[in-house]
Amino acid sequence: AKVKKNRKIYVVVSKGSKVIALNIPDLRNKELKEATVIIEEYGLILGRITYTNHFSVPKDVVIAQTPDPGNINSSSKKVNLLVSKGPY
Repeated sequence: AKVKKNRKIYVVVSKGSKVIALNIPDLRNKELKEATVIIEEYGLILGRITYTNHFSVPKDVVIAQTPDPGNINSSSKKVNLLVSKGPY
């Protein structure tokens, strides 16, 4: 857009979201109840839980997680889990 000469322009600049260093535990192959306790112990927040059938992972056991385990820099403390419903 064009601005007429000698007009004031106001600009708002975002500082972005606050990024924090987090240690994400490995929750894979843990029962959902245990994973939930560990998430709380680490000061994290349980995010979305998605359930899917799995041929070898028993029911109510964590198959995968996001973010992956390890030290990360993130603006969110949420940990999302993929949990087994057992075999088909």
